Amino acid sequence: MMQAPTIHPSLSVITTTDPAANQLPQLLRALSILATEAEQTIEVVIVDDLKLWPDADSCTYEHYDNLLINTLWYPEIRGQLTAILCGIEVALHDQLLTIDPDMHTCVQDISAMQTTIARGYSVVHGARPQREDIGAIRRLGSHLANTIVKRLTHIHVNDIGSPVALIDRYTLQNLAPLLPQGPNPKLALYMALGNQVASQPLSAGSAKEVPSQYSLGMLVSVFVRLIRDCIILRARQHKSPAEYEQT
Repeated sequence: MMQAPTIHPSLSVITTTDPAANQLPQLLRALSILATEAEQTIEVVIVDDLKLWPDADSCTYEHYDNLLINTLWYPEIRGQLTAILCGIEVALHDQLLTIDPDMHTCVQDISAMQTTIARGYSVVHGARPQREDIGAIRRLGSHLANTIVKRLTHIHVNDIGSPVALIDRYTLQNLAPLLPQGPNPKLALYMALGNQVASQPLSAGSAKEVPSQYSLGMLVSVFVRLIRDCIILRARQHKSPAEYEQT
C-alpha cells in the first residue's frame, strides 16, 4: 500500500499568473492532489504580475479540494519578483513556497523540502535537474551564470535561477530589515543566510511542453543584471543602513 505524503499543515504557496502557457490550472490540480492525499489544506496566493490575465478569477471557478486560494491584482504592472514579494506579504502561514506555474511537475518534492527545512535550515532552494526544456546554448549560459554567482556571492546553491524555494517566514521577517538594500532581494537573503540555505535537487524541471518566452537578447539582459546585482550586493554586504543610503 502506497503511503500518503506528509506535508507541514502550515504551508502557503505563492505563484503568479501564466497566461501564455496556461500552466496555472495544472499547478493548482497538482497542489490539490497533494493536499488531499495528506489530508491538509494548502493556501495558494496567486498574483497577476503582468496584467495579462483577463479572466483573473477563472481558475477559482473550478473547485480544487483542500486549497484556500487568494488572488491579488494591482492596477499597475509589477513584474514577477515584485509580485512574489507582494504574495509573501499577504500569505498566512509560516512556511512559504515560491513556485512558477510551469514547475507544477515538482509539487511532489514539497514534502522532502519541508523535511529538509525541519533540520534547521531557513531556506530550501529547489535546483532543477539537467534541463531538457532548453537548448544547449541556454544550458551553457545557465552553467556560466551559476558559476559566476557562486564566486561573487559565496552562495552554495545550484541553479540560482530556479523559482522554487521554501522559506521560513519568521527568519524572513526578522532578517528583512537587516538585508543589504539592492535590486535583488532573493540574492540578498541567500547571501545573508549563508549556510542556512540548503540546495535540494528537484525530481523534475519545468513542464517540457511550455515554450520559452525569452529571446536571446532578453536572456543576455537577465544575465547582465544578475551579475550586476551580485557585485552591488557584495559591495553593500558589510555596510550600515546609513551607508546604503549614500551609495
